[in-house]
Amino acid sequence: MITHIGWETGWLKHGPTFLKKQFAVQTFSGTDHGLDVPFDLPIGAKAECSVKLNNILQWVEEKRGRPFFSRDFPKLGRMTTKVRAYASTADGHTFYAKVDPNFVEKAASIEKKSDA
Repeated sequence: MITHIGWETGWLKHGPTFLKKQFAVQTFSGTDHGLDVPFDLPIGAKAECSVKLNNILQWVEEKRGRPFFSRDFPKLGRMTTKVRAYASTADGHTFYAKVDPNFVEKAASIEKKSDA
């Protein structure tokens, strides 16, 4: 059973804030773009969940001052961070997927602009 789908940003579990990982759970309810979590996924089966890009970018813009897809590096300023999508299962496994770099750049640029 897939219990959570979300985002992981950053690099380290512990350490300076600009390197630490952050997590966000993606919600799908009412999007009509695939399955709502939680859902059963038989072995070998595929499923699709998606959310409109504009909805995610709107969320990025609304949370001004709290970067998620970028970090404030000492002496370097605001830069994009490592971003992965993930799916968690009821038995405790987590599976990761790559995220389109163009999306990450767009989200980070909105964060940078909203701080200006």
